[in-house]
Amino acid sequence: MTGSVCGYVLRADNEMPLEDATVMIAGRAGAAARAATDNAGWFNFDGISPGKCVLRARGPNDEIGEAAAQIFDNAFTNVTILVATCSVDEHPPAGGPPVIPRRTGRIEGHVIQAQTERPVENATITVVRGPGPLPDIAPLTDSTGRFELVGLLPGMWVLLARSPDDETSEMTVQVSSDELTKVTIAVAASPHSGRSSNGVSNVPKHLGKRPEVGSIEGHVVDARTGLPVEDAAITVVKGAESVPDIAPLTDSGGWFALDGLVPGDWVLRARGPNEETGEAAVRVTVGDAAQITIAVLAPH
Repeated sequence: MTGSVCGYVLRADNEMPLEDATVMIAGRAGAAARAATDNAGWFNFDGISPGKCVLRARGPNDEIGEAAAQIFDNAFTNVTILVATCSVDEHPPAGGPPVIPRRTGRIEGHVIQAQTERPVENATITVVRGPGPLPDIAPLTDSTGRFELVGLLPGMWVLLARSPDDETSEMTVQVSSDELTKVTIAVAASPHSGRSSNGVSNVPKHLGKRPEVGSIEGHVVDARTGLPVEDAAITVVKGAESVPDIAPLTDSGGWFALDGLVPGDWVLRARGPNEETGEAAVRVTVGDAAQITIAVLAPH
């Protein structure tokens, strides 16, 4: 089984598309040798074996950059590569790419206790995964339950909050360039946590019955141009259990998320504002955010 990886090469200073850049997949046997970007900065590789890979881009004026990507079976992975020219003031490691300035966003969060909705002080915030390097700090919430994460590359980030009493919750957050994203994370005790001194569980009954679930982070793109599709409605064609009663719409970057899904195989359909449609399959696992790209086509 193989997958595809597609995306854009953009200039790091102004995020404008770079035409005629050469993109290569590093260290992947059997992968296509190289691809050239079109006038929208778009490139595409098909028939790539699943797993992690690194894509390297070089522009016509020796602008260079790279990005990591995770390839999935029968799915598109979308990635953006930011490139820049290495100036005399930049000193990259020997044999490595230049230091590239990147536009980033930040998250301002608030951790509360799920039952009481009171702020949680000294909760630890861990970044589980994201589209770029993970921060090397795990901030603690202040006395009002507040925390902040800065310097995050645009894309989907997954945060885990853990209170001093081991109450936890995980949340997927969409970060945009040069913007502040505000989130509230409600933590609750695990169904497997300890019992009180009289042997009665301290966990509310509705939490004890909660199944182990996962989530989906998705991206909808135009199959012909690769551009993101805004306001596409996402519906579940089939899943591992009864389908969610919501049909999320994609944001301006074509992104959407579905949470609380039972592990198993799911098939999603996207319908754009101009009746473009497409489907894609994805496998959801416990405690993980499955990645999916749905390419849509307008009807003939």
